[in-house]
Amino acid sequence: PAVDEEVDTFYHPQLTLELKADAVERLRNKLGRFILATSAVGEGSPSAEEILSTYKDQSSVEKGFRFLKDPSFHASEIYLKRQERIEGLMLLMVFALVVYNLAEMELREKLSKAGESIPDPNGKPMKSPTLKRLFGIFSRISVLVLQDEATKAMQVMNLKDTHKRVLCLFGRDFERYYENSPALPESSLIQI
Repeated sequence: PAVDEEVDTFYHPQLTLELKADAVERLRNKLGRFILATSAVGEGSPSAEEILSTYKDQSSVEKGFRFLKDPSFHASEIYLKRQERIEGLMLLMVFALVVYNLAEMELREKLSKAGESIPDPNGKPMKSPTLKRLFGIFSRISVLVLQDEATKAMQVMNLKDTHKRVLCLFGRDFERYYENSPALPESSLIQI
């Protein structure tokens, strides 16, 4: 290049990466061990991978018991002393948890098959809502009972399209609980 001309310099490094076995071994030793014990031994016993998988699936069980401890379940308000009653309550709570999980699983499957969703509190669609969220949505529904000497009628209030879509997914047996019975004649209604 000429004296007044600027020179561009380029570098092209070439690297070869190599794992140092002794350094890796030192780091592994610092990490410690993860030990799982099982009483399933002998022929047909699960492999280490199956045991680890079962252990990791335990989180879904823990979530279930967190549901039972939730303040909305009101379990803390129950005081029992006799062991038989405590065992009975625990059995009942486990059955409630099984029903809850089955209903949630059915809700999610039916939403998925129908390509539907349920709005969250901000109006965004939820593809796999919890049943607790669904209970919150349905808690806004009220039933107005009108009665005179001869007839009695119930009017379901605040039943929105979201409720109707969910009820339709669950089927006719669920829909009929939210149907209105025949209304009372207008003469029996009190004007306020």
